[in-house]
Amino acid sequence: MDWIELSIDTPNEFVEPISQIFLRYANTDIAIIENIEYHPDEGETKPNNYSVTIKTYIEENQKSDSICTQIDIATRLIRYISPVGVLKIRKIGNKDWKNYWKTQFSNINIGKNLVISPTWQKYTPKEKEIVIKLDPDIAFGTGYHPTTNMCLQLLESNIKTGMKVVDIGCGSGILSIASIKLGAKRVVGIDIDPNAIKVSKQNSILNSTSNNSQFLKGTITDLSLDLKSFDIFVINISSKIFKELASHIRNHIPVNSKIIISGILEENENEIQKELKFLKFNILSNNPLEGWVTMIAEKVDNA
Repeated sequence: MDWIELSIDTPNEFVEPISQIFLRYANTDIAIIENIEYHPDEGETKPNNYSVTIKTYIEENQKSDSICTQIDIATRLIRYISPVGVLKIRKIGNKDWKNYWKTQFSNINIGKNLVISPTWQKYTPKEKEIVIKLDPDIAFGTGYHPTTNMCLQLLESNIKTGMKVVDIGCGSGILSIASIKLGAKRVVGIDIDPNAIKVSKQNSILNSTSNNSQFLKGTITDLSLDLKSFDIFVINISSKIFKELASHIRNHIPVNSKIIISGILEENENEIQKELKFLKFNILSNNPLEGWVTMIAEKVDNA
């Protein structure tokens, strides 16, 4: 079966009428893609005016030309009163759209020996390689994002056999799973999202690490967890949320323990450095990658 992609760019205020046109004539699902980048966790607010791309897919058959013409005419009428873009019509051939997205993911080599492999791909590890099996679509934290990638590299170079790790903002559980496979004897993953906890547990079972891991819903401040018994704290959250938690973490973790902080935009790097120095952390390294920074720091005393 061949398919046709219909797409149009429009100001956000005209999303509803354009969507109704697509739904009326194409009679199929639509995708609405906001062409903006902002970071609510960093305190940024969504702009009032921005561009949106609306897409839909229809089967190529005897009715498809008529559908395209009707949508084109209707959107042209709106263009008289608004700078709506031109309808783009593209034939995309015969594809299994339900599974096509899987072809966009492949095995990722991270650090010296870590490999992230999608569950549907067979992978035979080379000597010393540590393989983590994940579904990239089910939760944040796949290794494809720079923050997760750098956290994995720092865990690989800092975990020693028998250590205990806390994973704050565990997402898919990838950092917890990696910690155990790298030698940690116990990991506690924490997230406020119940779906993340569910997915982390599933992925932990999939990777045979569930006996050494525990996943808890909540925040580090409201869980009765004795942080003094842990060695490494990996914190892959926004810099804004880290600043809210930093003092609590500093006061409850042991001397000489290490924290790995990710999710920091480059423009916020200096701000987080100042926060860490104020809290008497010794910053061991700053690690930039694709516009993000991951830091590792050590608590040096109880002052």
